[in-house]
Amino acid sequence: MHTVKEDSFADDTEVIRRFARSYRRQFSDLIEQLNKAPHGTMDSRCVRLCVEAMDMVLLTQDRMAQVLRRLDDPRGIRHAA
Repeated sequence: MHTVKEDSFADDTEVIRRFARSYRRQFSDLIEQLNKAPHGTMDSRCVRLCVEAMDMVLLTQDRMAQVLRRLDDPRGIRHAA
């Protein structure tokens, strides 16, 4: 039997995994384009992706903090019906 806490943890980690994979793909494509571009050129797509990625890093850290807080809270353990 899974607890509500375990299910929530699995959901949260899956969301984080999907975000990480999505951004790694996007950065991989962008890095490839930047490597082919003339030296010193940077477009708004690059800046936007970097800002979005930083926002995602902060969101992920916030979510992980929430998960860790729930894992550390003995009152948060409830069995799923």
